[in-house]
Amino acid sequence: MSTWEEVVSAALVGARTRAVDAENLDAVVAQHVTRVVDTDPSIRVLQIAALTAVATQASGPVPDLTAQPLPPVPADPRPLMSELASAHVGRAFTLSPAVANWCVDLLSHSRFRPPMRLLPDLLRRTAHNVAIRPKIERIAGPAGYWLAEYAPDLGAVLPREEVGTTTREDPTVWTHGALSERTAYLRALRGRDPIAGAELLAAGWASESGPDREALLDTLTQGASVADEDFLERALDDRRGAVRATAARILDIIPESGLQQRLFAAASPHLEMRGRLRKKLHVTLPAEPDDDLRRDGITVKPPRGTGLRVWVLAQLLSRIPPSRWEAQLGADPTTIVDAIGPEDGVVVESLCRAAVLHRDQRWADALVGHREALPDVARAASTARLVSVYPDLPAEKLPALLALIDAPWPEPIARHTFAAVARLLRENTYSAPAAARLLDALAVGLPATDRWQEAVAQLSATAVTGHAQLAVVSEALRVRSVLTKELQ
Repeated sequence: MSTWEEVVSAALVGARTRAVDAENLDAVVAQHVTRVVDTDPSIRVLQIAALTAVATQASGPVPDLTAQPLPPVPADPRPLMSELASAHVGRAFTLSPAVANWCVDLLSHSRFRPPMRLLPDLLRRTAHNVAIRPKIERIAGPAGYWLAEYAPDLGAVLPREEVGTTTREDPTVWTHGALSERTAYLRALRGRDPIAGAELLAAGWASESGPDREALLDTLTQGASVADEDFLERALDDRRGAVRATAARILDIIPESGLQQRLFAAASPHLEMRGRLRKKLHVTLPAEPDDDLRRDGITVKPPRGTGLRVWVLAQLLSRIPPSRWEAQLGADPTTIVDAIGPEDGVVVESLCRAAVLHRDQRWADALVGHREALPDVARAASTARLVSVYPDLPAEKLPALLALIDAPWPEPIARHTFAAVARLLRENTYSAPAAARLLDALAVGLPATDRWQEAVAQLSATAVTGHAQLAVVSEALRVRSVLTKELQ
């Protein structure tokens, strides 16, 4: 009978009736049993059972605990940033999301590489922020991919160059590659030869799936011209709604397209300039769109609170190049905008969208100062015009506009924004949404000079509230000053 069988038997019939022969114990178990002073047979049986169970579980080959060395970090030819810069990068990441984003943007344009200790924080930022991934890839360099592979807990997502130059030029990719590879191939061909790219897409169009048609058609945005019009017109009849919308969007940016002529013909009867001395834009609403207009992308599901006919007019005006209205109405952009009545804010908003879509600076300059103008129109406006209208804008409109102006701001905009913040803080109205957003904007928008640091310190001494946020602004200016000098 084995020792284990003796233990089981003793446990069943009683340790005092059937003792376990300790002489036949396994050597590993025996050396621990001998340490037990207690002579109670029951305790001895339990101890032997426990030790035997542990020894059984621990049996087997000794695991190989030899550490396998990681491959070396790939070389990066860029010079290492200074310790001073490294310390201030780490500080920038702790101040605010706006300052962190400013720092990432600066690093992505710098010729220096970060030290390894900064890479984990940089890589973690790619987990949930798609837009930042290309910048982090440039900042981290080869070491970033290395660390992302061997430290998966960072959750890094880097935009690997899955489609290299060779692949983009390999014709077999078009017939046998994945959608991402085929899209990259077509985009590269489109860049080299726009007509050849469109012809290649058209040749196999009927055999493509709906999602593939949608993704591939978007490549025609690059270099879109009247040469693409016939194919895009056919795509307006596609059975997939997203494909039809993409085709209409591309035709919108071809001013000479038949679609643009049809949209203008539908809209032109509804805008009329009246009056000799005092111009007034007379606006009428179109009827519900017919099948032809629906084919051209005019939808019949307006946003809540907007009437269908207003929605149709808004869509038409948003897509037509605004410059076409100058000849139609016999006036320049400023005169036309000034002639829009207060009840026709939808016209101003729609013209703003059109100015941005068609990158018309003259119209954007005319619209940006209007009380009903959309903040996005600043994207197409000139800096000089933004500076001139900025002081007249209400505080609640400033944050959205500032987001579209490159930092550091021009001096007039910096002065006016700072004055607006100072007024809000001294009036104890920091709780106003505009005040909080403007303070965040100051941290990255104010020029990082000694004069502005002194101005922030003086404001903090006199403000009724907002001291913690002003401290962040002050520190951000200091950090930005150092990093700008160190990394540029």
